[in-house]
Amino acid sequence: MSDSSRNEFDRVAEMRRAFDEAFMVEPSLADEAQDRLLTLRICGDRFAVHMTQVGGIARCPRVEPLPSRVPALLGLTGLRGELTPIYALSLLLGYASPETPRWILLSRRTPTTGLAIEDFGGCIPVGKGAFVEIERPQGPWRMGSCVRVQETLHAMIDLEAVFQALTSEEA
Repeated sequence: MSDSSRNEFDRVAEMRRAFDEAFMVEPSLADEAQDRLLTLRICGDRFAVHMTQVGGIARCPRVEPLPSRVPALLGLTGLRGELTPIYALSLLLGYASPETPRWILLSRRTPTTGLAIEDFGGCIPVGKGAFVEIERPQGPWRMGSCVRVQETLHAMIDLEAVFQALTSEEA
């Protein structure tokens, strides 16, 4: 075998090895299609929502209480030049008492509706492989899946369904 034939043989063998090894390596999150999620803490439990369902996040201003048959309705506040009803997301999810709201998640819908939350962790990108299906969602508006964020499971909330239900209740 000549040196040139030997070099070609080695080169082909190296290419085969590199090709085979590419399938042994777990794909990185950068290579996967990414979803952007907002992580939340509600009464100590971890949740996440798709950022595509959030119209904005605002510091919780003063909320004027209103008499209502809906226990989750905290009242009205002025946001972005309009009166906005604010609901306690914790009560909508079935928790016993509302947490002290520090932030408002705003709907993408018009008129705007706000959901009061205590805290959020941040916006994070996750790959499709981070989602885990669960057999039965626990509570209303849960999507039937969880997402793994740094080895911790966060229950997914369908904000669009929450805002849809609130809009139909107000009518």
